Amino acid sequence: MSLLDPDTPRLRVTLPDHDGFVPECGVQWWYWTGHFRTESGRRFGFEVVYFVFRKWGGFLATLCHQALTDVDGARFAFDSFTLPFQVPEATPGRFEFTSDPSAAVVASGGGGHDHLRSRLQGMQLDVHLAEVRPPTLHYEGGLHPYAAGGYTLYYSRKRMKLEGTLQLSPGAVPEPVEGLAWFDRQYGELLPAIELGWQWFALHLHDGRDLMVFLFPGVHHAGETFASLSDAQGRNRILTPDDFLCHSTGEWPSPHTGTRYPSGWEIHIPSEHLDLQVTPQVIDQELHADHQYWPGPEYWEGACAVADMQGQEVGLGYVELDGYSRELFGKLDTD
Repeated sequence: MSLLDPDTPRLRVTLPDHDGFVPECGVQWWYWTGHFRTESGRRFGFEVVYFVFRKWGGFLATLCHQALTDVDGARFAFDSFTLPFQVPEATPGRFEFTSDPSAAVVASGGGGHDHLRSRLQGMQLDVHLAEVRPPTLHYEGGLHPYAAGGYTLYYSRKRMKLEGTLQLSPGAVPEPVEGLAWFDRQYGELLPAIELGWQWFALHLHDGRDLMVFLFPGVHHAGETFASLSDAQGRNRILTPDDFLCHSTGEWPSPHTGTRYPSGWEIHIPSEHLDLQVTPQVIDQELHADHQYWPGPEYWEGACAVADMQGQEVGLGYVELDGYSRELFGKLDTD
């Protein structure tokens, strides 16, 4: 849909209303990632995401992906579900999702207070998230057109306190957990961006700063490549492509799909005297699945450690590598 089309929605990010489903937008998602520790000190990362598609001559679907990374056990577990011909109710300021009739994943909330329950390979995570800083409105909260077509509205709750329990096996006593989560909410006409693929970094630094970096492959200009750095008080600074450098330091070939992903990165922000190394905590964190109604997903999304150039840990984060496998887009008719 062209932004010159008179039927293009004239939206701005409106909170808390847009925590709920926005029916004017054909593609949208609610995305949680983060790190936590059990009371005994065991380290984990997690992902829960709901995608909603309402396109292609009336096609409707909700997808759910979940993943849990056992950092100390070097184990990665994931699952995904498709709910064909279903989209959520449009309730301003609130969302409520279930993954399937067995409700392996449940997400509800709004206004910066969310509840997630994820049951995966015998483990069950049950956590409440509460924002500790105001949301960051990307693109100044406006509708942002992509050079490749389509548009986005986009905001993040970069730092949410996580508390709850993790049950490591059926019948085990649930163990208290604490940590930090990152919530991303994006909506609009997003298929052109999805077709390009991207690298996305969501980093919590131990000094209280939060850094997001977003890169389209082969693109280096404002609006398509940017970073967002928040200080310990939540004040946000937008970084243009001239303000930072991000490059990969290695590669990982997936034994599951044959996809070759970048693996390991350096991020340099000279004006902040910030030089970071980002390293996967478990090398294999690729989500790869297939469904009766939907191809994929095939992408890498993983828990990472953040260190300075001397190797001292200075933070934790998540990295998403989307579009490196073309399996999904070769099967979809996006006309």
